Amino acid sequence: MKKEMNRKLKISKTKNMKPYLLIFAMLLGAVCSWGQTATDEAAVLQKCLGMPQVAQYYQRDVVGIPVSLYAVASVQLPAGLDISFSGRKVTFGTQAQMDAIKADAYFIFTAFELAGDNASVSFNYCHHCNSGKQVIQISIKLQKSGGLWNITETNETGR
Repeated sequence: MKKEMNRKLKISKTKNMKPYLLIFAMLLGAVCSWGQTATDEAAVLQKCLGMPQVAQYYQRDVVGIPVSLYAVASVQLPAGLDISFSGRKVTFGTQAQMDAIKADAYFIFTAFELAGDNASVSFNYCHHCNSGKQVIQISIKLQKSGGLWNITETNETGR
């Protein structure tokens, strides 16, 4: 009788733990995938900033480091992304803020999709805004391989 009672207790404890274990596993998966996504999103954005098609137009200090980089996100980008390029933080703002500070160059991200190991980004790089604005439109596709994002396809229009 005592053995059967102990056995029933063990079974009921096991049944009670299953929902908690399932919830824990789901939360752990969600937290891990979010952290990875934020890291991947930052890496993809940094790839965009480093493209030679736009980097050649950056204003640079006497040492050759870009002075300041600005970006407008007309698509939803995660809040709190800490993006830097050449040791300088990228400042995100609105189009109105770019106009107010008279930014001479800035990015406008128009599409940003990240799914697993593939990403697709479209952006405009506006430069010489204070003296005859010029716009370069770029769409790129990236693939993650060995933990690094590589550009696999580039489509550039406008100059």
